[in-house]
Parts: sequence; C-alpha cells; structure tokens
Amino acid sequence: RVPSVRLLSLAVGATKTDVIAGVLQNVAQAAATTLKDFSIADIIRLLLAIAKAKGKPMPAEAKATLFSEAASMLGPMLHSLSTAEIIKVCLAIGNSSGTKDLLESAAVEAERRLPDMPAPQLLLLTHSLASLGGSHASMRRIVDCWLGMLDTRREGAPALSADQVVKLGSILAPLLGDLSGE
Repeated sequence: RVPSVRLLSLAVGATKTDVIAGVLQNVAQAAATTLKDFSIADIIRLLLAIAKAKGKPMPAEAKATLFSEAASMLGPMLHSLSTAEIIKVCLAIGNSSGTKDLLESAAVEAERRLPDMPAPQLLLLTHSLASLGGSHASMRRIVDCWLGMLDTRREGAPALSADQVVKLGSILAPLLGDLSGE
C-alpha cells in the first residue's frame, strides 16, 4: 500500500514530465482505493495533477473511477470549500466521465459566491464551467454576472486587461448560440 503523499507526488510529477505517464494509471487506481486517506486539499491537487498530466492519456476507465470516487467525497463538502478550491475542482474535472453531477453542484455553489468574486476568479470559473454549455442555468447566471460587471455605466466596473477580454471572448464564443436562445 503506497502512502497518499507518495501517490500525490507521483501524480504531480506527471505534470512535469511524461516519463511518469506509464505508471499514472496505477497511481490513479491506487489513489481511488485510498482516497479517504487524502485531505480535501490533496484530493483537489490530485485531480488537477491527473487532469494535467503530460504524455500518453490515461485510460478513461482508470480516470473515471478516481474522479467518480472523488466526486462522491467532494460533493457534500462543496459548501465548506473556498472559492479558489471550487474553481480548482471545476478545472480538474471539466467534462470527465462520471463527474457531471459534481460539476453542476460546484457551479451552483459558485453561483452563491458570484457577488463577491473578483474578475480574475470569475474568468477561471467561466472557463472551468464552459463544458456545461450556454443553455445551462449556471452558465447563464455567470454570463449575467459578467454583463453586470462589465457595464460601463456601473461604478467600480472591473478593468480587465486586453488578454482577459480576449480570453473571456474565446470562452463564451462557442456558447453564444445557446446563450442567445431562451
């Protein structure tokens, strides 16, 4: 039995070099069976690392098993996570198999925090939830939040850099058809 700290180290290592990619499936399988030994922060780091690993893609079944197990653990805890942690969860799971319920729950939790969310975090959140599609209620509320934030008539509207505006446009462009339809 490999300690959780070693499994996490191997997964993080796989984000830096594709040499470890050959054992990443075994890391994911071992982590899925010992996930209860991980702290919440380490589960999130593990998911991010698995999602961002270099080299040959991990077999979908191994990834799905890990992500599904993580979803069952993280789902009930979303309300206690920081906004940054929720965004990291969303970035990690994206549209991975077996995680749509967690992604939707995280989106709902993130919605509660929209009024206090700085523009850079909102940009990351928007990117991480784009896989839900423009017809999804949470995405529509996030876009509404952007419209309110970017209203030039509003006092204190955030000043986004040109890069941030381009990034926002590139995230939302594929969703426009769904966003414009009611």
